[in-house]
Amino acid sequence: MTLLITLFARWGLPEGLRRPLALLTAFVAVAGLCALLWSCWLSSHDAEVIDEHEAAVTAQVIEASASASIAAVESAAATKSKVEKQNDDARKAADGCADVLKCGLDRMRERTR
Repeated sequence: MTLLITLFARWGLPEGLRRPLALLTAFVAVAGLCALLWSCWLSSHDAEVIDEHEAAVTAQVIEASASASIAAVESAAATKSKVEKQNDDARKAADGCADVLKCGLDRMRERTR
């Protein structure tokens, strides 16, 4: 603080203003330093919170993706079984006809009525 008072004296400030101005300057410097430190801490804290949130979201996405993958495999297997059964039914229905497709479809339509 004496450095500031001496500096203000060299600049030609009146003696009554030197000490209050030095106190004000020191207060502003300390407040600025505190604000800078708080800003650094807040930035670091925000980064940690964001990382935790992203990890939680990633875990949820992986879990949902695995569930969807299992459901898709089961659905594909069920669809494949259904198509194979329908193909077998169509082959059985078309046995002994000249136009296999027409006979198979006609007989299958008759069964569903």
